[in-house]
Amino acid sequence: MTEDSRPEVSVVIPTYNAEAHLGALLDSLVAQVWDGAWEVVVADNGSTDRSLEIAESYRDCLPGLRIVDASDAPGVSHARNAGAAAAAGSSLVFIDDDDVAGEGYIAAMAEALREHEFVCARWDVDRLNPYWTRALRPSGQSDGPMTYNYDFLPYAAGGTLGITRSTFDAVGGFDESIVYGGCVDLCWKVQLDTDAKLAFVPDAVIHYRYRGTVREIFGQARSWGMDEVALYTRWRGRGVEKIPLRRSLRRWKFVIHLRRLRHAEGRAWWATELGNHLGRIQGSLKYGSLML
Repeated sequence: MTEDSRPEVSVVIPTYNAEAHLGALLDSLVAQVWDGAWEVVVADNGSTDRSLEIAESYRDCLPGLRIVDASDAPGVSHARNAGAAAAAGSSLVFIDDDDVAGEGYIAAMAEALREHEFVCARWDVDRLNPYWTRALRPSGQSDGPMTYNYDFLPYAAGGTLGITRSTFDAVGGFDESIVYGGCVDLCWKVQLDTDAKLAFVPDAVIHYRYRGTVREIFGQARSWGMDEVALYTRWRGRGVEKIPLRRSLRRWKFVIHLRRLRHAEGRAWWATELGNHLGRIQGSLKYGSLML
């Protein structure tokens, strides 16, 4: 590949068993209009369903579509890193395999990356989610980056991030030992170890899909709970404070609200609270730092 033919932006999609939703994402990318050069890199993390077949079917309609094998280690952070390593663009835009890019997404992110080293998009949670999940979790990234549970630097969801190649390489990419909190870790690394700030791009909209079953919601919440302890343990020397015990104990009151289990949104709320607290207990044991 010559310098003149090199894409400016690489869209990196980590995927694992996403046959139910991957086509919708790729359709949304087909519809993108931007006059710059860009490519799509699908990093497969060992799918056993039709995800690879679906991705292959888009070769004729997506710019520079490439599919790379990222099955040598599990986890979305590993797949993102593998996709980034194979990408040729001078900037990277990460999108999760079950989300949908809004109209003008690539153009808005690409233009923002010409001005900033590190950017994040806006979330919309209305389009792809039923009421009971939206009632549980309103969009945390509709007006800017998130600071959920941390009175520290802002962060954004991994599937909404854009970053220049040089900045991504400078911080070593995503930490593959952190399951769901790898996006938080990357955001903090960039802001602490480089001069880059996290710029919000309101014109770039990702239609974000929540987990669709109580079991999936519980599993994600438990992993987040473990990662909260991991993030505190790693970054406490740089200014991250432990989530206050009083705040954590107040949240344990969820166990008395058994009546909520009669409704879908209540069961989702219960699964989130229980999963998150159990995850923190597991993380406390694993990392030797108590966080309930």
